[in-house]
Amino acid sequence: MAKIQLEKLKKNTKILMDTEDTVFELTVTGPKSKTVSVHGGTVFIRPTKAIIEEEIEIGKRVKFKYKDKLKWHSVMTSTIISAKIYASDGSWSYEI
Repeated sequence: MAKIQLEKLKKNTKILMDTEDTVFELTVTGPKSKTVSVHGGTVFIRPTKAIIEEEIEIGKRVKFKYKDKLKWHSVMTSTIISAKIYASDGSWSYEI
């Protein structure tokens, strides 16, 4: 299956991730630390800084870890059905 490895992307690369239940818009904020700004679904109503520890893979689920003022939380998505990556400078895009 096709995978997206965050640590190989550049900062500000955008990912549009379509799951069985919703769509998430991700912006890579720290490739090496695997941090993103995530927006979408019922939890991430506003862009939220989160960590994705695993690769993004079609047919799998993604777990976002994020911290509010008090503690860390984890949110698991439904199964990913498609994803599209957009270059940080807008020069290319790639669908998996």
